[in-house]
Amino acid sequence: EGELQLASRTLSRREPFFLSLAEDPVLSEVAIDAACFHRNHEASRPEGGLPNEMLWLLAVAKANRTECYGMEAHIVHNGILDGDLADAQAYVDMQEVYHTRILLDVLRCFDLDVQVGRPDLSSRMAVQAMIRLPQKTAMPLILCAEFVASVVFRLLIDVGRELFSNQPALWGRLSTLLHQIMIDEVGHVAWCRARLGPLGLRVARSLLPTVKAALLTDQREFAQLVGRERFDRAFAEFDIDQLTAGCDDPAFWLEPEGRANHHSPPANSSASAETIPAGISPGGMNR
Repeated sequence: EGELQLASRTLSRREPFFLSLAEDPVLSEVAIDAACFHRNHEASRPEGGLPNEMLWLLAVAKANRTECYGMEAHIVHNGILDGDLADAQAYVDMQEVYHTRILLDVLRCFDLDVQVGRPDLSSRMAVQAMIRLPQKTAMPLILCAEFVASVVFRLLIDVGRELFSNQPALWGRLSTLLHQIMIDEVGHVAWCRARLGPLGLRVARSLLPTVKAALLTDQREFAQLVGRERFDRAFAEFDIDQLTAGCDDPAFWLEPEGRANHHSPPANSSASAETIPAGISPGGMNR
């Protein structure tokens, strides 16, 4: 990831990727009703009868709210180690900051620029708990949040492919952007899981239904887009290989000393479920 610079919110090895995208912009061939988008973006619940393309864009935009609110609140309250002092947790935190930037770039592919709003009260309360509690106490809740985020972004990728693959250039760009988040989220699940013992995993498993329900309450567009049945099925079938399918780069894995990485694994390894600590599936959080 290179050098972490908190002031500019950058990781030096990620910046060339974003510069290359800026030099080669991609726009949807189909115009989006911007007025409808912005009206619903400001609303607490979507209008009836919105097409799935609009629901998908609103789900992306509102996923951005919790990401942005959470990381900026975390930086204010806890700070992030900077420069040469940055540790593995600092890099995980800065990757979350990048997710806001990535999701805004997704929306720009449809000529949409948004001001990132605040999530609803339940999501703000969950975020405040995660950043203000001692990290050991908060880690089960953080694991649940990362777990839910992994499933959400996998579903956004799958539904996005269904909606936009008829525009190859557009879907190529959207897929490239969203897979950057997908890779990070799977790694963050592994990172959190590795820092919890049996008791912490039992607590995480007990909290997971509440975190899932809060996500669907806060992100009604996403809930309407994918439906509860598909959402629940994605959790029940949680699989690392499936989550990272289509990623050009491998997911995180953990070195023996427990440090997270985001580089290509050795030639004799693979970024599969075996390289990530056991017990991160809903049925395995109690191991």
